Amino acid sequence: MKKENFVSSSRETESGTAPHIFELILDTFSIGIKAFKPRLSSSGQVTDFEYVFVNEVAQAELGDRTIENKTLLGLFPTHVDTFDRLARVLKSSESIEVIYSIGEDGTARWVRERYLRFEDLVLLCTQDITEQMRNEERVTELNATLSLRNRQLATLNSELQTFTNIAANNYKDTLRNLYTGLEFIASQEAPRLSDTGKANVRRAQAAIQKMKLLTEDIITYSSIPSLDKEVAVVDLMNILEGLKKDLATKLGPENIRINCVNIPAINGYPALLSLLFHHLIDNCIKFRKENHPLDIHIECEEGNGVELDHPSAMPHVKYVSIAITDNGMGFDPDKAEDIFAMFYRANEKNKYKGSGIGLAVCRKIMDIHSGFILAKAIPDEGATFHCYFPLPK
Repeated sequence: MKKENFVSSSRETESGTAPHIFELILDTFSIGIKAFKPRLSSSGQVTDFEYVFVNEVAQAELGDRTIENKTLLGLFPTHVDTFDRLARVLKSSESIEVIYSIGEDGTARWVRERYLRFEDLVLLCTQDITEQMRNEERVTELNATLSLRNRQLATLNSELQTFTNIAANNYKDTLRNLYTGLEFIASQEAPRLSDTGKANVRRAQAAIQKMKLLTEDIITYSSIPSLDKEVAVVDLMNILEGLKKDLATKLGPENIRINCVNIPAINGYPALLSLLFHHLIDNCIKFRKENHPLDIHIECEEGNGVELDHPSAMPHVKYVSIAITDNGMGFDPDKAEDIFAMFYRANEKNKYKGSGIGLAVCRKIMDIHSGFILAKAIPDEGATFHCYFPLPK
């Protein structure tokens, strides 16, 4: 099909090849481009718009129709709205954009039309945006679903908070009253109790104490997000020095040695970071070797940060690593992931005091700080816990 040179119709060019190159460029566009020039009546009124140029995409929209000496209303008498927009743009020189659908739901196509003036011509750029509109509809549906899920989650969180409040008050009080009642029986009714009866009372008290400990740990775990509200620059060395003093008082300096090297300040939640290292050091103490001094070494391994190739690491984010290493009992390396699960116990249930929540608390705290924690160990030689904190960009 022969195309009229629409560039030369609006301005003269020194080279006859330049307009043709321009047309070839327009043919590479993925949007339909039509150029019109106005047809005027003897009184100067616009009566129609004559096709000057269409690129390949626009020609595909026209099908087999040719545009030589053809006008918009001549080819499409019902396209009055298109004529009106072309006339408005010609008169005002302001661009117009229109989005509309063609066809029924399910098979409908969405089209974006943009009208703009180019010297004495008017251009109509047409783009099929069906996939974009469908994607926007999907996003809208997903946002609605997400909003519903968020409301459901808020409801569940409210219920969980209610349970936590009940557990923190009524449940603990009930356990305390049960223990006190059994203690009264054991002390006041001892002469009338058999040895078996006394043993049963003590076992019941031990079970109540275990339940109380478990309740307190569950409350601590569920309350973690509400412990701190503001992020601050936290001096970890101050936290560790405070923990060292507490442990030296409880265990004696001859039984535990804590060495801290190159510990940085971290952006985070002070109370949560204190709780994190408390549980990690407490874990070292719990699983230390009997009749053997406990050495705990805490060191910043990557002071300047490093990008990590690990499923838990975010791409293009540098992490600073703080490692806590002990010379204790260690654990089976195959259990390095299991030990962070709620209520998991790597050793005999009754040998070590605790509910199996401490390391789960550590993982949750690291999640809140957008970091992660990994564990490595050699049985009977010790364990290392690596805490990876993201560095601010």
